[in-house]
Order: sequence, then structure tokens, then C-alpha cells
Amino acid sequence: MQPLLTNVTEYGIEDIAKVLPIGEQQIRRYIKTGELKATLKRNRYRVAEEDLKTFMVEKGFTNLNL
Repeated sequence: MQPLLTNVTEYGIEDIAKVLPIGEQQIRRYIKTGELKATLKRNRYRVAEEDLKTFMVEKGFTNLNL
């Protein structure tokens, strides 16, 4: 039996702030409002790569690479 999730990449708030031209506080606001999907693991927010890519397209950050 294969695992349900394979090669799922997750990013923390600090990682996202390094890639996007917005600060950590703004990223937290997007998470709080539900605009950016995130899960809380070990008291830290984690964003799946697919959710981050969707968010980037919705907000117009299409010229950036992960």
C-alpha cells in the first residue's frame, strides 16, 4: 500500500516571507482571514506547496519561483 501523501512540501511563515515581497505579519493576516490555507503543527503554521502556489496566483505573485 502506498502512502497517501508523498513529496508534500510545506513552508513556514519565515520561508514564505523570503520568497514573497510581503512581511511575516501580513502572511499571518492572510492565514487568519483564510486567504492563505495553513495548518498548525507544533505551534507553527505550515503551508502546503499547492496552497501557496494557489495563493500566489490569486494575489498576482506569478513571476516568482518556489
